[in-house]
Amino acid sequence: MSTASLPLVSVIIPTHNRKQKLIRLINSILQCDYPVDKLEIIVVDDASTDRTSEELQNRYTELIQRGILKVIRSEKELFPAGARNIGIKASKGEYVFLIDDDNIIDKRTIRLLI
Repeated sequence: MSTASLPLVSVIIPTHNRKQKLIRLINSILQCDYPVDKLEIIVVDDASTDRTSEELQNRYTELIQRGILKVIRSEKELFPAGARNIGIKASKGEYVFLIDDDNIIDKRTIRLLI
């Protein structure tokens, strides 16, 4: 399958006060063998108090500017299901991949799922 024909995949990640685990997950997604320009990573910061959103803005500025990473911050805690729903509503991908912030993925995960 050529890169041009690969579908856009929206990766939805709810998070609450676990920025180090979240960063580890995002880095594993960025290292996967699925083209980064065919990914839309949507992090829903569920009212974190550990400056998660600010850390992502500083660490991944270029990805945010390119539209590959989107950070949505909820001021009210919605818990994982509510945060996932916000992420899904904001997604544009043909496929949606829900994953929790305390995971990492194998480099082949997204391509195999597609």
